Amino acid sequence: MAGARDASVWDCIVVGAGVVGSWTAYHLTKQGKRTLVIDQFALPHSRGSSHGQSRIIRYSYTDPMYSAMMPESFRLWGQVEQEGGKQLFKKTGMLNLESRGGTKLDATRDAMKSCNQEYEDLDHSDICRRYPMLNFPADVRGLLDPNAGLLMNDRCLDVLRKLVVQNGGVIRDLEP
Repeated sequence: MAGARDASVWDCIVVGAGVVGSWTAYHLTKQGKRTLVIDQFALPHSRGSSHGQSRIIRYSYTDPMYSAMMPESFRLWGQVEQEGGKQLFKKTGMLNLESRGGTKLDATRDAMKSCNQEYEDLDHSDICRRYPMLNFPADVRGLLDPNAGLLMNDRCLDVLRKLVVQNGGVIRDLEP
């Protein structure tokens, strides 16, 4: 894959054209940095952690640091979605489940509360009523993250790489 310009001197070289590398290169090129992205395989490929159709994006983390980062993450993905002209995010909600006595749902609720994020506590009867296709033991409880969803990963990668090149970056695959 080639870019708009070639250069012998770069402000930045990004190794790996997966989501993290492409995201980094996108922001570098938006800042006017002469950016080269290299990947060892022919793009797109299935040999890295960025391979696949979808990734979860959510507010429901046990660590408040991650929950606090998510409003900005959602905003930035929306910006890329707009610039790229393709839908990248599908809002689905996310049901977190745990047996009574566990502490992860409490930590998740606390993290979401600390960031003023919307959530809904669900007891076993709520889960059975709203999700009749699921069958869980009576001691299961849930926490619904209504704003979570899916990023269409393959499409995200395609859009990010196109924007890198559109912004003047160069992408070279098959670089050992």
